[in-house]
Amino acid sequence: MKVLFVTPEISPFSKTSGIADVSDALSRHLSERGVSVDVFSPMYKSVKDNFKTEDTGIRVTFPVFRRHQTAYLRKTRVGEVTVFFVENDRYFYRPGFYGDERGDYHDNSERFCFFCRAVLELVKLLKKRYDVVHLNEWQAATVCAYLKTLYKDEPLFDRTSSVLTLHNLANQGIFDHWDFNFVGLPWEYFTWHYFEYYGKTNLLKGGIAFADKLNTVSPTYAKEIQTKEYGCGLEGVLLSRSKDLVGILNGCDYEQWNPEKDSSIPANYSEKKMDGKKRCKESLQKLCEFDADERLPLIGIISHLTEQKGFDLLEESLKRIEALGVRLIVLGVGEKRYEEMLLSAHKQRPQFIRVFLQFDEKLAHLIEAGSDMFLMPSRYEPCGSNQMYSMRYGTVPIARKTGGLADTIVSYPAPDATGFLFDDYSSDSLCETLKSAVELFLNQPHKWKEIVSNGMRKRFLWEESAEEYLRLYKAAMNKRELR
Repeated sequence: MKVLFVTPEISPFSKTSGIADVSDALSRHLSERGVSVDVFSPMYKSVKDNFKTEDTGIRVTFPVFRRHQTAYLRKTRVGEVTVFFVENDRYFYRPGFYGDERGDYHDNSERFCFFCRAVLELVKLLKKRYDVVHLNEWQAATVCAYLKTLYKDEPLFDRTSSVLTLHNLANQGIFDHWDFNFVGLPWEYFTWHYFEYYGKTNLLKGGIAFADKLNTVSPTYAKEIQTKEYGCGLEGVLLSRSKDLVGILNGCDYEQWNPEKDSSIPANYSEKKMDGKKRCKESLQKLCEFDADERLPLIGIISHLTEQKGFDLLEESLKRIEALGVRLIVLGVGEKRYEEMLLSAHKQRPQFIRVFLQFDEKLAHLIEAGSDMFLMPSRYEPCGSNQMYSMRYGTVPIARKTGGLADTIVSYPAPDATGFLFDDYSSDSLCETLKSAVELFLNQPHKWKEIVSNGMRKRFLWEESAEEYLRLYKAAMNKRELR
């Protein structure tokens, strides 16, 4: 099987979110299963400046609305996977991938419509035939439409199927009505069946309408997005495609997240030998200038500071959480209002909460290793990774029962519990669940150790996820054959 994997980000070259890690891990694990995988991604400024790539000598010029633009093709190798980069400095040689300190780039619709057309034009010049084109997020979704419109009579693509992965439905690529000009399709496709969305252009919606198969990154999220509460306005079109929509849980990179070998933490440890975790907790307490008390519950949070991640709920609950006698550590950046709220809380109560407004990979590992509990009060969570990391590090996740959190955490008091889940998106529900966890930690250490051990033994393997994607690819190919 030959797969063309199109993504706006891929580690280690470009990363602002988990999609970069998913793109890297999934492409590698598919390759290990005998799949020929080529990845296409934009050549952002950070990629061009920091990584060595090879010029393929291939370039193509084509119209983007009223002007012609040229795409250059560069490449590198990651194991058996070839990663191609679409180069155009006008569109991609910028400080940020999608925006800067002033906000999103005004021409993002043009930039990524160009990227989607460029991928197919460059593949034509490569003369490579693929069984499946796997698109990721709105930045790549328009390829689905092109395959069935502008390129439907192209012999190279006559047997190519498309799969579109919805990593986070809140990100849809919604632009002005007139931005449909950059898509380059006849205006007959600007209808509610395809790209039109309340008078605007919606690139993700267009991709959903044309894709052969769809998936999200957890089974529960696949069900949730077909409801008004979680559908972000697309629940109708997703319901109409329900027979083609599945949820495939992301895996976890246990090479990078393994307390037995992790060089980022002060001491290594395992399920059977936990002394190292005590040393990690001591180091974390010292860094945060908290009292060095082994029985003092430490709660970690590593997150984008947004409403999606539950920071409005956290703000409402802070005083009640402090009353439980715990210590809270927060690492991340995000919306200014939540950054200011957390800094204010730290200033007023430095012995309760410590805040690090940054991205720091080494500190993230220390927080996972040194915390007793990990809090994820998300309003919605397509998959989530930190609950998986936490379990592996013997840190008990406490999370809202939604999306991938519901699919990965077994809630206490189940015999095989790996954490605590709460249902209602409310301060009462969060605080009562957290109180139960703290009481168990303080008063029933043997039961707590059982939960820790259950989590440390749990595995969410990319090998299993890759097998599910293979089945999805085959289903997409069979659908194409029936046409």
